[in-house]
Amino acid sequence: MNRRNLVFIAGLILVMVFGGSALAEEYELDKIVVSASRSKQKYKETTRSLDIVDSEDIGSGNIDDVADALDYASGAQVLSYGGIGAQKTLRIRGATDNQTLILLDGVSLNNSRHGQANLAKIPLDMIDRVEIVRGPASNLYGSSAVGGVANIITKEPDKKQHTYIRSEFGTFRTNINTLYNSGTFGKLGYIVSGTRKTSQGHRDNSKYRANIQAFKAVYDINETNKLTVHTGAHYEKHGIPGKVNAQDLDDEQIDKSNYTQILWDSEVDDTLNFTIKSYYNFDRIEFIEKRDPLNKNAANDKARGFDGHIEKRFSDRYKFLLGLNRQKNLLNSSSSGKHDYRLLGIYLNNTFTLSDDFNIEASLRQDDYSNFGEKLMPSFSVSYWLNDSVKLHSFAGRSFRVPTFNDLYYPAAGIYEGNPNLQPEVGWSGEMGLQKWLSNGHFIEVVYFRNDTDKLINWAEGSGGVWTPTNINSAMIEGLELKAVFPLFFDLTGDVSYNYLRSKDKDTDKYLTNRPKHKVDMFITADDVWGWEVKLGGQFVSNRFTKTNNSDYLDHFFVMSVDASRQLIKNIEYTLSIDNMLNRKYSQIQGYPMPGFSLRSGVKIEF
Repeated sequence: MNRRNLVFIAGLILVMVFGGSALAEEYELDKIVVSASRSKQKYKETTRSLDIVDSEDIGSGNIDDVADALDYASGAQVLSYGGIGAQKTLRIRGATDNQTLILLDGVSLNNSRHGQANLAKIPLDMIDRVEIVRGPASNLYGSSAVGGVANIITKEPDKKQHTYIRSEFGTFRTNINTLYNSGTFGKLGYIVSGTRKTSQGHRDNSKYRANIQAFKAVYDINETNKLTVHTGAHYEKHGIPGKVNAQDLDDEQIDKSNYTQILWDSEVDDTLNFTIKSYYNFDRIEFIEKRDPLNKNAANDKARGFDGHIEKRFSDRYKFLLGLNRQKNLLNSSSSGKHDYRLLGIYLNNTFTLSDDFNIEASLRQDDYSNFGEKLMPSFSVSYWLNDSVKLHSFAGRSFRVPTFNDLYYPAAGIYEGNPNLQPEVGWSGEMGLQKWLSNGHFIEVVYFRNDTDKLINWAEGSGGVWTPTNINSAMIEGLELKAVFPLFFDLTGDVSYNYLRSKDKDTDKYLTNRPKHKVDMFITADDVWGWEVKLGGQFVSNRFTKTNNSDYLDHFFVMSVDASRQLIKNIEYTLSIDNMLNRKYSQIQGYPMPGFSLRSGVKIEF
């Protein structure tokens, strides 16, 4: 980083440390989080960079799936191929989408065929919050947690009966209807959620239809033991319009998925608890040509496994967590054939509380893959409160990602061919951060990070015009994350985050593709404007290179949105959202335009 940036950072740190005397807001800092260490801990005790996107942010606005809500998180970037129903993937800190791990209640959703997660499969109404760990987490979660982890945490059943229906209508003939019911009978609590989505889409052949269902039951066996069953299913059918300069008006795609998790959680006493979880994930994709509907290209991806850990607190100053993870991944593809591999992982996390202000975590995970052998992932992190409102943290750790089935076995047909000799990507990362907490949950944060990755899997054109992957590249990604939540005038609240990213191929000294150097997200929130709750947002994304030789790029863009809601009567709420209110023409991926001005309104009726 250049001298001007370093001077700016140093000045900001001095202001944060010595400026103001407001105390940290205890309510915010006492929130319980689980993703940073795989165990419950107070937010103020975490030693990692952690963001929380709560259910209010997820359930408000022109949100089609959880990806839309995560796009405004610090350090995050969502790449979308269009509007509702289009593929969307999440990146954290410049890592690719298959280097970013997506979890559902601690279980990976990343598909082993292509390495990405389908974020549309989780009903928004089931989500309590999303905890985003910025930076590598292979020390606890294994492969793919290179850039970070987004852990989608589902709601617990309501103590009293709670039912609502919601219906939304919008541009492009979009209609979303949801039914939600939750309650508790004695020791048994439950949640049932169902959503149906339809849209004509903003482009030709972008019609979309989806059904999403989920069920969760929690049974309190006794005061110390709890059994949870969570299952869901997702079906969608949509057109595939392709790039604007080569549109395809014939093809469709069907996505089917279901998942099941069974969890037994036991708190033996105040110092000992253990968790045992079994899970099953299924994803199927069918590609259909309308001209030849019998010619289907289909692939089934399955993951089934077991994860259990025991947590023991020996004193107020030390506790450890020891876990075991077994998983089998299977692919059955009409084009790539049948393949599978097995994983056995053991992970350990040690937490040292040296004082009320000083916390240290040392973690270690070893994975044994049936096709790649053993991988050892250590990490070390520390947090220290300089005073009652300023927190300093640092982290260093190793990360890795195993090749996907497509990387290894993509069929030798056409212009693409997999490489079964690929090796996993490996990397080292470090970061330092500073937070200053003000009153009422307001705060300022600055984080510097660097990630060096070797044996990058790079798809490139070879002899005969065939694209194939090899382990050739090394990448360096460094960046700066600035975030501030602060009071304005007239009870308004401002929320601004700025991300600076410098990502380069160390072999060629060229910038990596689809990584903006600058990204700014900003919000102004008003809780009461003549009875309305209003949130005005804006996002700026700078130019992004689209070719590895940096000869072409996507233009920068700035888009604005507004979300408003009003309680009409006691149990009826009206919502209004406008996305891309300036009607900008822009793309997040070259050749795939995003929707223009979009409006959506809805009514929520609670019982």
